[in-house]
Amino acid sequence: MATTVMFRLLLAVCCSVVCSAWLFKKGGGIQLADYRNCFCKAVNNLNYADIRSDFGSIQRCRGFPICGCRRSAMMTCGTQCDRKVKEWVCHHNCGGNPGVSGVQVRAYFTASTCHSNTAHTVYQCGSQMNCAF
Repeated sequence: MATTVMFRLLLAVCCSVVCSAWLFKKGGGIQLADYRNCFCKAVNNLNYADIRSDFGSIQRCRGFPICGCRRSAMMTCGTQCDRKVKEWVCHHNCGGNPGVSGVQVRAYFTASTCHSNTAHTVYQCGSQMNCAF
């Protein structure tokens, strides 16, 4: 009898630890969904480490229990990042910083842990080439 009670108590403690790690997030509250973000940057075409503008997360998806890599927000991350960089180049003149005229940039995106890459299209700051929307 005492062994059965101890076993049930141990089982209850183990279940609560496992469930609380899965259900509760670090800052408190319940987390029943997973989030993935699409991060976007405009990088120098000749040196990808030279970040010209960091747009942060431009879109995200939420799923239960996870947001899969085949969700639209992750699959279209590269296209949306390219549009964001194109808008930044064409309508905001690459942020208007001095010395940016003539610099060639392209989009660099990271779709959470799914994939990351650079876009094919190269834009030139100070030029309206490739700016037809």
